[in-house]
Amino acid sequence: MGNYTVPTILVCIYLLILPTVSFILKRWDTSREYKVLLANKNLKKDSQQVYKPVRPVWKERLKYANSDKRHVAFKIHPLIQKMMPKPDSEEEGKEEPQDTFELPQVQRRMVTLGAFLLGAIAIFVAPLTAIPYPLITISFIFLGIYVIVSLISPKWFLGERAKVNQKLTDAAEKKLKIPKDKAPTCWTIISWDDETNLEPTRITFDISSGFTEGTDQALLKNLNAVLTNTRTYVLDDEDGKNPIDQKDGIFRVRAKPPMPRMATFDPYYIFAPGIESGAFAIGLGDSGGAQLPIKEGSETMVQVIFVNVSGEAEKYASKHGLIMIAPPTPMVLIMGPTGSGKAQAITDLIERTQFYVYIDGVKTIVENMPYDPDNPERPQPKWSQGQPEEEGEAGGSNHYRQPHLHGETTPQA
Repeated sequence: MGNYTVPTILVCIYLLILPTVSFILKRWDTSREYKVLLANKNLKKDSQQVYKPVRPVWKERLKYANSDKRHVAFKIHPLIQKMMPKPDSEEEGKEEPQDTFELPQVQRRMVTLGAFLLGAIAIFVAPLTAIPYPLITISFIFLGIYVIVSLISPKWFLGERAKVNQKLTDAAEKKLKIPKDKAPTCWTIISWDDETNLEPTRITFDISSGFTEGTDQALLKNLNAVLTNTRTYVLDDEDGKNPIDQKDGIFRVRAKPPMPRMATFDPYYIFAPGIESGAFAIGLGDSGGAQLPIKEGSETMVQVIFVNVSGEAEKYASKHGLIMIAPPTPMVLIMGPTGSGKAQAITDLIERTQFYVYIDGVKTIVENMPYDPDNPERPQPKWSQGQPEEEGEAGGSNHYRQPHLHGETTPQA
């Protein structure tokens, strides 16, 4: 036998401990379930007991713990909070005492898998050192830590997901009229939201057993009521497929992204390819408008809502491969406090010779105004940064010189 034979045997024993426990739990569940069935024979239906197997819970929690990407966070015991040093200054005292300890950069799976790996290393090197028995004991301590943390850490999270699963089962049975015995297995969650991982963003339902007209809207109304407070569930037709495919027996549902809490204007919303000059970005939403990057070059997409003053914005966007929903809007309501310039559109000439906005503190001027609604594609307004030169300088008012900024400038609209 070589030097590494005993360490290899010990590691194999170490790795077989969890499968052995799983097998024992399976036999235990089978035995207990049989005993419960025998006991229920002499009881009325209302008094019969239901045995909840232990092994599925064991497997689910260990499996999730091995892939749990949530960061480490746990509540601090009240006794420990009392022992923590209190802030000295009054300003520090205004801050609420922390009741949780968090490690944002450390994922939970790093802790569980790390403990399991350290145990395997300890039991492997134990026979090669002068203190084999203490190291073997330490290896089993690490294994115990792995099991305990894996069973406790995902408990709340998986409990919340179980509630979501039950709500989907109830919705399938009561709203889609799926038979009770098929309802728990008729739905599949394709994806979860990135923030909490507790709200499904894409769901499919198996309607091969039959579909009743009108039940789709009842289902959507139910999902919007019981599954989310931030999103809206709609029929999923984004990929061009029929969301209610009775031929293949598939019913597809998706969740719209949550409404943004703040709509910050970005110049790219009016300069992006496919945005016609008569389309004005007025806000962000969860439907309608056009889907654009939140900033030029960003992978994060937002739904920008447009006012289609010219009436040609949708056609223009379609020609450039962009989907836009913005019905013609020939009228715009202007609101603001006294002195803000509401009446300027009435008192000034509609056909202006210049139009400008401030972008990052630089006055940006549009040439070739006013906009020609009969010829929206040509000529396109030319945007240049700078101040118009005075009459007589460099040949007239259609020439612009680059701005000379002095000090700080404040973006204006």
